[in-house]
Amino acid sequence: MSGKNWLPFNSSDPALNAAIACVLVVAAIMLVVVGGMFLLPVVAVIGIAKGVHWYANRPTPTDQLYAQAQQRSVTANFPDADKYLEAFLDRFIDAMGDDLPTFQLYLAIARIAKAIYEHENLTNPLPPVAPSNTIEEGRYRDQLIAYQRKTQDAPHTLAVLNTALTKSFLDFIAALPALAHAPPDRFVQDEGAPHWPPFLSSRCCPKPAN
Repeated sequence: MSGKNWLPFNSSDPALNAAIACVLVVAAIMLVVVGGMFLLPVVAVIGIAKGVHWYANRPTPTDQLYAQAQQRSVTANFPDADKYLEAFLDRFIDAMGDDLPTFQLYLAIARIAKAIYEHENLTNPLPPVAPSNTIEEGRYRDQLIAYQRKTQDAPHTLAVLNTALTKSFLDFIAALPALAHAPPDRFVQDEGAPHWPPFLSSRCCPKPAN
C-alpha cells in the first residue's frame, strides 16, 4: 500500500511521507497523554463515588441482622400464645353476637387461632444459624428481615392478624349449616364439658339470668 492511499497529502517523496507519518504518530501519542491527564481525575472521582455508594448501601452483616431482630423482639413485647388467645377471643365473642357455632367448633376455632399465632413466632426471633452456603444464608437473612418488619410496629401487626382471623372465622361460621350453630343457652351448657380449657371459660357468652 502506498502513502498516497492513507496519508492526508499527495507526495511522491518517501522521506517526506515518513517524516509526516512520524509527526502524526507523535501528535497522536501526545493527545492520548494529555487526554489521559484530564480523564484520570474524572475516572478517579467516579470510582470513589461508586465505592462510597457501595459502602453506604452494602448488605448488613447477618450477625448484625440477628442482633437487631433480638432487640426489636424485646421492644415489640408481643404477648405469649395464651394471653394473645384470651384477648382475641374477647373480641371474637363480641364479633359473633348471637350467631354462635357449636361448642366443638368454637373450641376448634380457638385452637386454630392459637396455632396460627404460634406459627408466626412473634415472641422469639429466629435462632442463630451458621449458614453452610450462600443460598442458605440468603434465606436466613430473608427470614430475619421479614421478622423485623413484623416487629417494627407491633400493634399494627397484631391488628392485621386479628382482622384476618376474625373475618376468616366469621365467614366460616356464616357458611355453616343450621346443625352446626348453637343457641346461646346451649352454648353455655356446652362450656361445662370436661375438656373445656379453663382459660377459655371466662371468654364464653355470659350465662343467662335465672
